[in-house]
Amino acid sequence: MGRSVSSPSGAVELAFEHLDSSEDSGEFDWQMYQEDVAYKGRRVAKSFRDCDKWVGREDKAILENEFCYLGLSEYCGLVCIWLLPKECEEYLYYGSLRDHWLSQISPKFQKAFGTLNKVGTFSNGEAVFSRKGAAK
Repeated sequence: MGRSVSSPSGAVELAFEHLDSSEDSGEFDWQMYQEDVAYKGRRVAKSFRDCDKWVGREDKAILENEFCYLGLSEYCGLVCIWLLPKECEEYLYYGSLRDHWLSQISPKFQKAFGTLNKVGTFSNGEAVFSRKGAAK
């Protein structure tokens, strides 16, 4: 059975990128890539602060604020950058604030991250992607 890149259950925004390690050195600097994602994330929302938390076994949150985590997952050169809402104990007030904040941040997130659109997933778990802006 095939598989694709992971994303945490409940993630509300997903963006996908393919990492190209065919540069001159042949090696990809994962730490520098994470720092770049964190830099872009802080530009999307000034309230994000550094975080180092694993959400499940394959998904790593690198930024957080009161409402959500921003993190990434990688599998065979395919990266998923995601926003995962935090559970709010006082959902009636903070939950609606969180949901409103996420709806406001969504367009900025999609603009800042991802070069691929997920087209679909086969029954064996393998996903199919197209480049953003590619003719359909």
